[in-house]
Amino acid sequence: MKTNQKIMLWSCIVIYFLTKLLLFLEIPVGNFVKNHLADLLCMPIILSIIQWIIQRFNLHSEHQHVPLLAVFVLTIYWSVYFEFYLPTQKAIYTGDLIDVFMYFTGSAIFLIVQNQALFYKRKKKVQRSSY
Repeated sequence: MKTNQKIMLWSCIVIYFLTKLLLFLEIPVGNFVKNHLADLLCMPIILSIIQWIIQRFNLHSEHQHVPLLAVFVLTIYWSVYFEFYLPTQKAIYTGDLIDVFMYFTGSAIFLIVQNQALFYKRKKKVQRSSY
């Protein structure tokens, strides 16, 4: 996992736990922070962990990435499960289309950071081969 990907992962984790701490301490926060920030941070955290697992179990290439189709399918699955299925099973869960948008936005952020890391890796290879 490249440095910018690690920064994204740890930033998301820290922001998530700070948000939960603020809510636990009953410090007033905006509706976005209270209702949607965790959903925005969810997919970058989950996908970064998946990327780390891919890299750890594929010993031949440290620079494996999560394929676009896998990101898309996982985001759809996550959205359907948490925003459509669970609300029908228990009253404590609520379905919210804004949360679905947050899942996809978080996935897009992950893909941008991941592709940026791949772009710089390819750029370095081209520079090295031109010498």
